[in-house]
Amino acid sequence: MTDDEIDTSDSPELGPEFFANAKLWVPKNRRSVTLNVENDVLDWFEDQGPEYQYRINAALKIYVDAHRR
Repeated sequence: MTDDEIDTSDSPELGPEFFANAKLWVPKNRRSVTLNVENDVLDWFEDQGPEYQYRINAALKIYVDAHRR
């Protein structure tokens, strides 16, 4: 199923207050690695604010979970 196929018509909109109070949860089982990424990708994540590395990890986790067999 693709994102476009998901019916979100009954889901409430999440406004700025929701995101202002949201907390990023990061599991403790991590290890440091060196990773080469394209400049525009890293710039975008850095522009999102402090602790951008956690958001990169979260995006990779979502990708892995979606493609895990």
